[in-house]
Amino acid sequence: MPTTSPTNDDLLIAEEVMLLMLPDDGKTGSALTNARYALTGALLVELAMRDLVEVREEKKTTFVRAASRSAVGYNEPTDRLLADAFTALGNAEQKVSTFVENEFPKIDEVVLDRLVDRGILARETTRSLWVFTTTQWPEKDPRPEAALRSNITDALEGRADPDERTGAIIALLSAAGVLNCLRPPLPWSKDIKKRAAEIQSSNCGSAAVSATVESVTSAVAATMAAVLVATTATTVVTT
Repeated sequence: MPTTSPTNDDLLIAEEVMLLMLPDDGKTGSALTNARYALTGALLVELAMRDLVEVREEKKTTFVRAASRSAVGYNEPTDRLLADAFTALGNAEQKVSTFVENEFPKIDEVVLDRLVDRGILARETTRSLWVFTTTQWPEKDPRPEAALRSNITDALEGRADPDERTGAIIALLSAAGVLNCLRPPLPWSKDIKKRAAEIQSSNCGSAAVSATVESVTSAVAATMAAVLVATTATTVVTT
C-alpha cells in the first residue's frame, strides 16, 4: 500500500494541527478551547522526530528531556518556537504529561500569528459598541490545508498508509477528541473510526518517536478529560 506523501515541509506539526482545528469561518470560539494541549504535544513530537528528545520509559510512565548538544548528528533547532520548546524541555527529566499540561499556555495565539505571517491565514479584527473586539482568522491560502486534508483522508479511508508525520497528526487530533468534528468535516464512519484508532496506536516512526507520540496522545486525552470533568463540575455548582 502506498504511503502518504510529506506535505507543507516548512510548517511545524503544531501549525498543521491548528489549520485543521480552526473552523472554516476563522472563528476560534469553542473550537480551540484547550487546543493548547494538542499544540504543545505537537511540539514535543516534532522535537522527537528531529532526534532532539531523549526518551525513557519506566513502567507505564514516559520521561523526556532535551537531547545532549554533544550527541552525534545534533542540530540546534532554528525555528524560534521549536527552539523555545527545546529550551523548555531542559536537561532534567520530566514526565510527558507535565510538559503537555504546563508549557506554552498561549501557544494557540502564537501559532495563529505565525500562520498569518506565513500568509496562510488573515487576521480580521472588528469592534462593536466601541468596546468589544472580535478577531477572526479566515484562510488566505487554502493550499497547505488542502494538501494536509488529502493526506489524512487517504490514510483514514485506507488508500495509503500514513507517513510518520501524518500518523502523528491523526493521533493528536484523535486524542484531543476533535478528529470527527472538524469544520469542514473529514470523512467519518465506523470503519474510519476504527482505522483512526489503529493509526493512533500504531508505530509510524522510530522507537523514540513512537514512544513520544503514544505518551503525548495519552497525556492530551487525559488532560482534556480532566478539564471536561472540572468544567462540568463548575457549571453544575454555579447553576
